[in-house]
Amino acid sequence: MKAAVLKAPPGGWIYGEIGSRVFDDAGATRSTLDAVAPDHPVMLTAWTGHGTLFNTVALRHLQMRDDEPDPPGRFFVRMPGTRVVAGVAHEYAEYILRQRLSMKPNEQAQTQVLRDTASAAVGLGITSVQLMATNRPAAQLARTAIAADLPIRVRVIDFPMTGITSWRQPASASVRGSKRVTVSGAKWIVDGTPVERLMLLREPYSDRPATRGRRNFELADISSFLKRALDRREQPIFHAGGDQAIDDVLTALESSGGEAWQPLRPRIEHGDMLEPAHFERAKRLGITIVQNPSHFMLPAVMAARLGPRTARLTMMKSMIAEEVPVAFGSDGPINPYLNVVFASINANNPAQAMTREQAVSAYTLGSARAEMMETQKGTLSPGMLADLAILSQDIFKAPPDALPTTFSVLTLVGGTVVHERK
Repeated sequence: MKAAVLKAPPGGWIYGEIGSRVFDDAGATRSTLDAVAPDHPVMLTAWTGHGTLFNTVALRHLQMRDDEPDPPGRFFVRMPGTRVVAGVAHEYAEYILRQRLSMKPNEQAQTQVLRDTASAAVGLGITSVQLMATNRPAAQLARTAIAADLPIRVRVIDFPMTGITSWRQPASASVRGSKRVTVSGAKWIVDGTPVERLMLLREPYSDRPATRGRRNFELADISSFLKRALDRREQPIFHAGGDQAIDDVLTALESSGGEAWQPLRPRIEHGDMLEPAHFERAKRLGITIVQNPSHFMLPAVMAARLGPRTARLTMMKSMIAEEVPVAFGSDGPINPYLNVVFASINANNPAQAMTREQAVSAYTLGSARAEMMETQKGTLSPGMLADLAILSQDIFKAPPDALPTTFSVLTLVGGTVVHERK
């Protein structure tokens, strides 16, 4: 931090990534950062995307009061025995602040970020992305994506900041899509991750018996939202990793519509602790599990947090065998070929490793199905959209250490060349 202060321009923002050791340290407060960076706004974000530490200057820039109340969907850590914000924000408390910061750049800068992301995607042979960004309201993000005339297909998913009890209408009601940009779905973060011990468990964490994580939303509030979503035919999307969080989502779906949900295909993002007892319930509800292979590569953390429960963690092989719909996204490294390697290893639970064919199917047909677009994309067959890529090597035969070096030689979207490697 001291080195960054010396390099930063006067008053310039300092950004960094931190891990669980910082969040476990009682000294990790804004006061500690203030002593090193009294004149620069500082934002240190967990590498998981869950948890952020700000210094006082940053909080002032973001219009934060010392006694800011907790927003719906989680909390600010407080100084012991007071209501004074200590600088650490979790879940929706941090998303709101990070969105305020992201909204500061002008429209041109926001557009360039999208174009750079799209350029990287087509270079890897990616033709569709699903954005559930926390940095901008969905309608605004969709308008920027349309104006940017991106070369890929983009599905913008609403990530409301208003609280789950306040949701009344889909984001698509306030913005029209385009040929390549659509808006649908509403995502809610039901629990955090095991790294910061906010993933919601039935039983306490092995390395901290005093906690079993936290609910971001009560079961009754999830059920209430789902009744409104079903009435408006909106696909619900839930970040739920822990076994208790998954229990809550399944129970809420059953009580709000049961099998009536099947056409809307509710999504559970991650579903790390989806277990065999959940499988039939998930299938009856039409649920798709959208996983992220980078989550499979945390064996030391998972063993410490969950102990013997790692045997029922990321059970991808079993889900596929029982025909639970599975899809893949990034939520970390964008490189799909690196993620295919991760899926074929599954260091958290090696007995549940997937074949390359299964992983590629999850990325393609599985993701199209999660978007309810499998009749138009996700497979190479007559009548489907001509979205395809010619890759630099055979990804089913390349050795594991070489697979992440794969790139696209030629990428087409709708039959139009959008990338060509010279």
